[in-house]
Amino acid sequence: MAVYLSQWLNKAIVLSLLLLFYAVFCFALVRKNLNGNIDVYDTLNYDTTRLRKSNRIKRSVGDSPVSLNFRAFDRHFKLRLEPDNGLFTNDFIVESSGKPYMFDRSIVMKGKLADESDSEVYGTIVDDKFHGKIISNGDEYYVESSKPYFSSPEKFHSVIYRKSDIRFKRSHPISGCGIDQEVAKKIEEVRQMKRPSNTRKNSEENIQRGSRELPTQNTCQLLVQADHTFTKYYDNNIETATGVLSNLVQSATRMYASTDFDGDGLADNIGFIIKRIKINTTADASQPNNPFAPANIGVSKYLDIASQANHNDFCLAVTFANRDFENGVLGLAWVAGAGGAGGICDRFQPYKGQSMSLNSAIVTILNYGSHVSTAVTEVTLAHELGHNFGSQHDPTTNPTCAPGGSVGNFIMYPKATAGNKVNNKKFSSCSKNYIKPILNSRATNSGGCFRSREAAICGNGVVEAGEACDCGYRQRCKDSCCNAPYENSALTPPGYKPCQLVTGKTCSPSAGPCCNPVTCNYQPAAGNVSCAKAGECSLEAFCDGTNYTCPTAEPKPDIQTTCANGVKVCKEGQCEGSICEKFGQVSCTCTVTTDLCSICCMNKTSKCAVASWISGVKNLSPGTPCNAFTGYCDVFGKCRQVNEDGPLNRLTNILFSAETIQNLLDWIKKYPWAVALICLGVIMFMALFIKACSVHTPSSNPTMVRHRQLTLRRSRRYRDDQDPQLQRRLPPSGPGDARYFKQDPRAPQSSDHQGASHHGKHGYQAKAQYRDRTELQHITAIKPKA
Repeated sequence: MAVYLSQWLNKAIVLSLLLLFYAVFCFALVRKNLNGNIDVYDTLNYDTTRLRKSNRIKRSVGDSPVSLNFRAFDRHFKLRLEPDNGLFTNDFIVESSGKPYMFDRSIVMKGKLADESDSEVYGTIVDDKFHGKIISNGDEYYVESSKPYFSSPEKFHSVIYRKSDIRFKRSHPISGCGIDQEVAKKIEEVRQMKRPSNTRKNSEENIQRGSRELPTQNTCQLLVQADHTFTKYYDNNIETATGVLSNLVQSATRMYASTDFDGDGLADNIGFIIKRIKINTTADASQPNNPFAPANIGVSKYLDIASQANHNDFCLAVTFANRDFENGVLGLAWVAGAGGAGGICDRFQPYKGQSMSLNSAIVTILNYGSHVSTAVTEVTLAHELGHNFGSQHDPTTNPTCAPGGSVGNFIMYPKATAGNKVNNKKFSSCSKNYIKPILNSRATNSGGCFRSREAAICGNGVVEAGEACDCGYRQRCKDSCCNAPYENSALTPPGYKPCQLVTGKTCSPSAGPCCNPVTCNYQPAAGNVSCAKAGECSLEAFCDGTNYTCPTAEPKPDIQTTCANGVKVCKEGQCEGSICEKFGQVSCTCTVTTDLCSICCMNKTSKCAVASWISGVKNLSPGTPCNAFTGYCDVFGKCRQVNEDGPLNRLTNILFSAETIQNLLDWIKKYPWAVALICLGVIMFMALFIKACSVHTPSSNPTMVRHRQLTLRRSRRYRDDQDPQLQRRLPPSGPGDARYFKQDPRAPQSSDHQGASHHGKHGYQAKAQYRDRTELQHITAIKPKA
């Protein structure tokens, strides 16, 4: 038993030392698990099915926000989201591998925190997980999928980190923008080129009026594209890559819209809207016509490749990649100049023997082998767009435009910034002075390429204000009643009126379902042409011959018509009444926990009770809010609370949260001498513990001192009752302990020399036999007397 105890103690000592060194040294490695530039992060593992359910309710109801609640950084986040309808043009499309991709733009969200009115939230919901940004209490939180950061699957699906916890590695020189001397010379050549005259119209007039009125043409329409390296980083998931690109444009819009470029003291509300997104997958890498196929392309050459396509339909074109460009470059763009080529609103024109679109920029998310954070990419995108808008780099010798220090540098600082300082997402006065004349001469004037967000877009297939019809562009339009627009507006014949009816026609099917596509006249009432199917609360509708629109359908009888699987009743053609009303009662909420998802009714004289008397209906529909909107009903009729943090989860959040770990690391950094003393103290304690226990550790080596027995001390009276012969037979505990020992005449007689010379064969065996015999007598002797 003692042998096993000793072995166990030795193992425990070794394990304790390993755990100690792990606690002291290995905590410093935690930061590298996510990203070398992010000091602290927290993990998220909220119920994705609940978010999917909330999103489904939003789509079906239409006016209720998508709800997402989770806990991180020792606080609760209660997100309330709705689709960001202002981020895309009406004719927005996504292309992948040269073909249209059906992208659900409703997954792009914006909103606020439920308990903080001045907060901002925007992002996307992809694969039932939120990816985006939360702006709250002066800090910014980034929520991303954990997949790109970890090589193996984790127990959590998302990570969240703060802007204030982002740092740059100091092991590499910090770069950022790729405008060096060679590139600057090339850009200067471009700026000396003459720009097409149609983009310089009324420039002088608008430079003078720019500070007096807010431009109505304030939106830059973007082409956003990703090469196959960018899409591969997101597992070739087109929806995820599109969502990430959308989030970056959302952030850029926020930075530009809040800036006062004209100096009148008011934000100019300059923003971006996405007109087209092109996604290249890894399948495109092997295509011979893919200019981005080569793995090793220099940053300057990459910008040339991105500028080879015709971008006349866009204000700017931005290409994203996951490439490690030379010298740590994160982006590059053509710089606009007054009267020169390049930058926003530039046209497809010849340059050194080939035609190029110089309204282009590129951004990469890879830097010295590590993927940069979303916060850094946001600032990089804003920086390169700033070049397109005409801004040069902020002069590093000007303390006003490059203050540095605790407030940080501005967007157009030559080196990349982490995005965690006050000035990192603002434009300096130097940048504003560069950008103002470019906006007035190219973008916001009557001849500029900026558009009003409210303007109708002919060719998007949606009839808007000022349009009589809209069947799409001529290549896709199959409507003989409508003048379809030309994709290249320069080909439009004189007098041709796009998105207007063909001469002599009364209506167009694109305007409403009651227009005959053959005759281009209203469908006659006698034809009984159905234009709307019957719904739960409405009858089928038919064209009445008076308009191209479908007349309002007749509602089904109120109250008596049930809907929503018998849980509700129809009222004025809408499924919005409670089933209780059908029986002359009103709906109420039961307070008993087991009845929170049951249908409960009451009248003026009765109490709220479960409506068990309604046949066929027992529970509310799954996903219905319950318990005062603090939970949702599941498929089993049970109310599931939104925040189900049990005591174990709360304890885990306290002990193993990122903040607790960070506090420990900060303490170790502040008091390294204390850590050394603790380690030394633990080692000394372990050494003393081993020494104290070694005297009781058995050994088979006969030259070693025999171990001491781990027995309880007996009282003197009990010892006096023992056989006196026993005392003489007890072996000494050590060489000098012979107080009660006398040689037993039955023991083998041998001298010390004899015992030593025959130790291995006879002496050791004799001693072992004698020890076994005396110990057996000892066990027999201590039996109590009868």
